[in-house]
Amino acid sequence: MQDEVDDFVLRWPRELFKQRAATLLNERSESDWSDRVEWFLEDTFVSDVARERFQEKSKLLPAPVKDPWATPAQAAPGDTSKPVLADNARFLADLLKRAHSFQLPRLRRPYYSERRTGSHPRALGLRATVVEFGQLIRDLDSRGYLAMRLGIDCSDDPDPIDPVHVVEMQSGRPGLWPINVDALSSTSDEPDDFLDLVEVLHDLVAQPRRRSFHGWSGCTWHYSDFSISAGRQIYRWSVNRILAASDIGLQLAEEGEDRGRLVASTDEARTELTRRMAARTDQPTGDRVRHAVALFRRRGATEHDKRSACIALAGILEERRDLAKAHLHRKDEGALFQVANGFAIRHQDAKQLGAYDPMFLDWVFWYYLATVELTDRLLARPDAPGG
Repeated sequence: MQDEVDDFVLRWPRELFKQRAATLLNERSESDWSDRVEWFLEDTFVSDVARERFQEKSKLLPAPVKDPWATPAQAAPGDTSKPVLADNARFLADLLKRAHSFQLPRLRRPYYSERRTGSHPRALGLRATVVEFGQLIRDLDSRGYLAMRLGIDCSDDPDPIDPVHVVEMQSGRPGLWPINVDALSSTSDEPDDFLDLVEVLHDLVAQPRRRSFHGWSGCTWHYSDFSISAGRQIYRWSVNRILAASDIGLQLAEEGEDRGRLVASTDEARTELTRRMAARTDQPTGDRVRHAVALFRRRGATEHDKRSACIALAGILEERRDLAKAHLHRKDEGALFQVANGFAIRHQDAKQLGAYDPMFLDWVFWYYLATVELTDRLLARPDAPGG
């Protein structure tokens, strides 16, 4: 329903929301199920509408069965139909079906003058990016995402963990915690402190799947049953939405051996290509491709790093040269290797061209990575060698 769009804005990746909702629907027999679903809905949506509606559905349920041997929604003997969902479970199932329509958060849409002139919101500078990042971290902290590694502030049961010490030990740098916008945005040329903190907190977050209320002396919630993988996925997704609106030109890698590390951002098509190639599972070719991707896109990659990445991909193509000969035009196949052999990439001798612009390596890398994917598709054909 259109009037509910603003009430169902996700702050989780949509696929993760669907996975977790499906898991919860399969765990309805657990005694704390309603509490866990309430926390899930509060954590995943920007507003509290979904959680409040789930609570209303739960209040309408009949009193629990006292028979210790009874099972919820048990089918009658000989009845092969699916168990009937209770109202609150049906509500969660409906949210799962509608997940594709839920909106995702945006920093802001263009305003009237921008729409009239066809301009776009200006990219965030360093300070504005740090401010947005700080607000995100405070929000995640309030939802228990840092509790597993940085502890909680409870006056009744003080946590022995010193978060300042943990962040300093993790980063090897003092002064990164707590977040200080002025300090983190003071050096615009090379904001190492801020960028290091982005990576450090990626390694510290974990999503709590359970919580218990502790109302003593101003304390509120204690968190448990942490999922590191879910927490990091939500963190990367949230941080990358901020970085995509900035002029920093970096993003957290989602796949590969450099996952959770800042890498150079690219257009959507090349980002998707590297995602697919970094997610491959074949051995040992997959390891070589992932290593090449990590070398090339790492923050501050040198000319040597990029050349090494190109060499790794050229080696894979060399092994598939017969395949390329069989499926490509002879001149096209020869051009693939002329690039590597003629421009001092794989070998070094007097006949090769060495005085080319290092930016040429960017083109070679994407050319070779796309060609490796092409040969993957050729190998997948039934008529391919070994297919």
